[in-house]
Amino acid sequence: SIAELLKETTEIDKSALGEALAYSEDRNPYLAKLRYYFIRTFCFVDMPPDVVLRTFLGTFRIPGEAQAIDRIMNDLSVYAYEVNPGPFLSADPLFAVLFSCLLLNTDLHNPEVRDKMSFEEFRRNNREINEGHDLPVEYLRYLYDSIKNEEIKLLSSSTDTLDLSHWEEDITYRANKVSEAAFVGGGCGGGA
Repeated sequence: SIAELLKETTEIDKSALGEALAYSEDRNPYLAKLRYYFIRTFCFVDMPPDVVLRTFLGTFRIPGEAQAIDRIMNDLSVYAYEVNPGPFLSADPLFAVLFSCLLLNTDLHNPEVRDKMSFEEFRRNNREINEGHDLPVEYLRYLYDSIKNEEIKLLSSSTDTLDLSHWEEDITYRANKVSEAAFVGGGCGGGA
């Protein structure tokens, strides 16, 4: 119920919420458990990764530290996979695609990036991430076009984009270690 309250309260400081959700289990077990339940207040059934990100990141400001973001995104991908595996063979490739979508968003919508990522580059970046297999081309095309046509923005500001440049190398390394992906409908599970 605390997680639900935090999600629904509009007066809450979105940066403070993001920082609270980012704590590791060993540093603060209570806040790590809060992250677990907070993520499960969402129903991601039949949502592709771009919509999962828009829905989820619209409720708090994601912190800037790579390890903090990694913890949040890892838990998000595990839950999103549980309720909607789609074309993904495990949560790991979904994790990689979520990060890939964030990186694409930064690349396409950051005015400082002059040479914007093409669809073919996006496709190449996601080659064989689904446990050694490629995701369907039309699936990747949908993600690319969706993000190109509508920037992923944070709720706290209509002009903010997710600046991932400071930890892109870390994400790329982890994404390269991941495998397969798929996307099908499922049911929302609270996972108490």
